[in-house]
Amino acid sequence: MKRLAWMLTLISPALLAAEPAPATASLNSGSAMLQLLFNLLLVLGMILLAAWLYRRLNRLQARAAGGQWMQIRASLPLGFREKLVLVQVGQEYLVLGITQQRMECLARMQDLQPLSEEDFGTVLQRAREGKS
Repeated sequence: MKRLAWMLTLISPALLAAEPAPATASLNSGSAMLQLLFNLLLVLGMILLAAWLYRRLNRLQARAAGGQWMQIRASLPLGFREKLVLVQVGQEYLVLGITQQRMECLARMQDLQPLSEEDFGTVLQRAREGKS
């Protein structure tokens, strides 16, 4: 409390001696408001353009990185940050268990039937039965 009172006594003479800043009338004019609005729209447009370019470049990079020979075929969430993922690498299918700390290959399968005919749960059950 003593420190606060001491600081106020040091600051208050400086505040009393300071001259008030002159009010600027240009901020109230219509042209300044239009210029401010134009600059705001320009910045927002640049942000949207940057986001669009970022997404576009990520898609192009994914295609160039070999999106043809490695694809995520299905995903099954198990909890908040856990999931099972079926990944096709060439002609081989991998069932991956993904948690917050690690990723582990749970099963490897060859020559699966197309996934459009059956859901991921039946494919996983069939893989478990064939492995046991």
